[in-house]
Amino acid sequence: MIMIMIMILISGYHKLIPKSAGFPYIFLTISRKLLNFTPWNPENIAFSLAVFCSGRRERSTMIISTLCYVEKDDALLMLHRTKKKNDVNHNKWIGVGGKLEKGESPEECLLREVREETGLSLTAFRYRGLLSFIYEDREPEYIFTYTADGYEGSLTDCNEGDLRWVRKSDIPGLELWEGDRYMLDLLLKDEGGCFSLKFCYDRDDRLVSALSLLPSLKKLK
Repeated sequence: MIMIMIMILISGYHKLIPKSAGFPYIFLTISRKLLNFTPWNPENIAFSLAVFCSGRRERSTMIISTLCYVEKDDALLMLHRTKKKNDVNHNKWIGVGGKLEKGESPEECLLREVREETGLSLTAFRYRGLLSFIYEDREPEYIFTYTADGYEGSLTDCNEGDLRWVRKSDIPGLELWEGDRYMLDLLLKDEGGCFSLKFCYDRDDRLVSALSLLPSLKKLK
């Protein structure tokens, strides 16, 4: 199966894979999503295989979602998750976003989720990278991550928590997921290009390993 995926990427026949193909379509879409993606580049093939192998056992129930950090001046819009019951993100500060609905592209999901959670309609946004979350006791999640610096409208109340503009210099002092600290460090440095980060959490939600796959292959933890 893996060799077949590699040959499809190299040959360019990925364009012939329909959405109805299920996991192969999702796998190839994620692989092609990186800017300036060249299928025969060894780093990109390694990334594609990592995504495929990470979710292989649970691929029928994996989660695909989006995450956005809206920028204003020297601040990011952060969501303090305090309102939902039995929220795995309870008391954490995160960006806004959510799961893809049937028939949506990641960008359509991004626009809908930001509008639903904040009241803002994005007019300018940028794809920043892929986050792969692998859990010991639940399905893996793959998150398309964006920043946005153009929007219309005014902030509204969010039923998942409290929205607040937080100065970038103050973000490290917030209650964050450990893996998010690695991601936000890349996001705030903004050195260009896209990233791919893989985080593995145990059943107690402790980060046991962190790996950077792009822009360079590097073990973070």
